[in-house]
Amino acid sequence: MKSLLSLFVLSLFLLFGAPASAQGGWDTVKKPELGLTYKMARDYEAIPVDPLEQWEVLIYLEENPKDPKDRKKIQPRFSFTIIDHNFGLSTPLTGEDAKEGEEEEEEEEKSKSPKILPINSFERYFDQRWSSYGLADETEGKGSGEYSLREFELESKKGGGAGTAYVFSNAARSVVIIGTCHKEDLEDQKDIWDAIIKKMNVVEPDTGKIDREAQKMLDSYRKKGYLDPEFRVKARMDLPKGWKSDDTENYILVYSTKDEPLIRLIKRELESIRKEYEKLFPPLQPVTTVSRVRICKDQAEYFAYGGPKGSGGYWNWMAQELVFFDYDNVEGKAGTGKANSRIVLYHEAFHQYIYYSAGSFSPHSWYNEGTGDYFSGAKISGGKVKSIGVNSWRIATVQNMIENGPLAPWKDIIRWSQREYYGGNDKRMQGGHSYAQGWSMIYFLRESKVAQKHEVWSTILDVYFNTLRESYNSGLAELEAAGDGENYQKISQLSEKSLTLAVDTAFADVDFEEIEEEWKKFILGLKVPK
Repeated sequence: MKSLLSLFVLSLFLLFGAPASAQGGWDTVKKPELGLTYKMARDYEAIPVDPLEQWEVLIYLEENPKDPKDRKKIQPRFSFTIIDHNFGLSTPLTGEDAKEGEEEEEEEEKSKSPKILPINSFERYFDQRWSSYGLADETEGKGSGEYSLREFELESKKGGGAGTAYVFSNAARSVVIIGTCHKEDLEDQKDIWDAIIKKMNVVEPDTGKIDREAQKMLDSYRKKGYLDPEFRVKARMDLPKGWKSDDTENYILVYSTKDEPLIRLIKRELESIRKEYEKLFPPLQPVTTVSRVRICKDQAEYFAYGGPKGSGGYWNWMAQELVFFDYDNVEGKAGTGKANSRIVLYHEAFHQYIYYSAGSFSPHSWYNEGTGDYFSGAKISGGKVKSIGVNSWRIATVQNMIENGPLAPWKDIIRWSQREYYGGNDKRMQGGHSYAQGWSMIYFLRESKVAQKHEVWSTILDVYFNTLRESYNSGLAELEAAGDGENYQKISQLSEKSLTLAVDTAFADVDFEEIEEEWKKFILGLKVPK
């Protein structure tokens, strides 16, 4: 028995190296669409790649220990990047035309600032995307088939980061694999990376099977009548290992959380609150854009994916993606777990809806963030929003602000830019303060009986939104008719003009002293949820 065990340990040592064999095992990963087959350490988990990312195609992070004391200074990372050597290259001219072209280009370059070169080599990729690291000690390795292998040592120019870059190349493309960690962990991590590279098989991509799977999904979506089936198929095809997907009428959910009751709740309530958005903010035309709702399994994965520090979720309009995470339940404490997940979901889903409802345009932050937080208090039952309660994240904060400061006058905060709202203001207000005040203003205007019965105050929110939407969309139509539909400078000017007009019109007859006094009285009279 002892000899068999020794032989088993020795075989692992010979196959992967001693430190690498100490991992939790290995999984064979086949990516024919990328031309890759490799064995991945199970202690590394797949992280989704940002939908807008051009170069990286696969990302792995070593799983963090549950106890923060056991975590490494830099979480080990292992990523794959595909570089097309022909990207950005044009067909060369010949003869005299070529000489004239070169002379013109030289003169043009002299009058310009340095041009950003297209990324079509490892060196350009590294210079532009890894500028905080330096390359050293290039060595030749054993390649794979027609792919040669170069290896580079990496060292962070600031901090304790270190790593290795492995570059498989043929005439057409390079597969760049980069491992990074803290320099204290480099020796052990490099043994793992080397073991992966040693068994790496790189061939030309074969998309046939993937294309057939995608077409099958597309046909199924079309048969069932789902909106934007092409977007849904891509969202599902991009899922890394361990992630699942599910569909609703207006959304596709992608998630790594194992909390199935949470997913069922989201499926059920997301469409319910969408109806409330549509009732209060009817779109100019039906919103047919589908959004991806990404639910990370925990906060660590949310941050690893790219969630901004200090945030609980965000809406990325460029990627058509709403991102948040499954909040931990805190034993004996209300307002945690699913309650927090719901707060973020309802808030960010509003941003997604209003962006398309207003015409791919965002209102002022007090209105946009305040209304998102307003919907975070939704109470849903039987597929309908029954009531809107106070936001448990904001109420205590704004009550303290009213009594002790800091506080922004309404006449100022309604005109604040996003930068000012997030803390770049002269009122000593940070983002958390602005969010709390913005929520309380919207909650007062929608829920206070005094505000609802007031001849002027009761119209503020509708007048603001309708003026903004009408001004922006009619102005955009004029720009498009004049051939300036893609003139971003003029579109930006139109945005500022529409925002200013919306505020001026909505608050034209408002007595700010009177409304602030009533607002403070109403907010201080609200109960903080326990």
